[in-house]
Amino acid sequence: AARAAIMTTVLLAGGGTGGHLMPALAIAQQLQARHPEWRMVFAGAERGIEATVLPERGVPHRLFPFEPIHRRQWWRNLKWPLLAWRVARAVDRMLDDERPSLVIGTGGYVSGPVVWRAARRGIPTAILELDVRPGFATRRAAPMVQEIWTASSEGLSALGSAAASRGLV
Repeated sequence: AARAAIMTTVLLAGGGTGGHLMPALAIAQQLQARHPEWRMVFAGAERGIEATVLPERGVPHRLFPFEPIHRRQWWRNLKWPLLAWRVARAVDRMLDDERPSLVIGTGGYVSGPVVWRAARRGIPTAILELDVRPGFATRRAAPMVQEIWTASSEGLSALGSAAASRGLV
């Protein structure tokens, strides 16, 4: 009897701005070109650019009620404990439903919780950081991912010596 092909699903998490979403779309396009049998799915924020771009492109996705962490207006973060619980449950449901073989975070406030939840489950994870100064989500996710892809050696150095062994420039 022939064995059924195992579906490989890659979950890409990133957005809020085009600087995080467009690299995720480019990665998905290249992976799809090399592996047409693989399925690409995106995690995004209800309030980010991905809420418009992903449906327009017909890309499989789920949008979550992610919110940025406000650094200057700290009182806007008071809703975060409840929001974090809702987001974690929603991300867990997506991971259960999609069963990704790989999760790639491309930055932004969407990326951190998705990569963190996937890494805690033992799902292979990677992050992409194109900035010389890594953002908050990348800095938080870096200790737990298998691979870190950066555009510069400065970006990798900024993540610390522990990240160097898992980094690709």
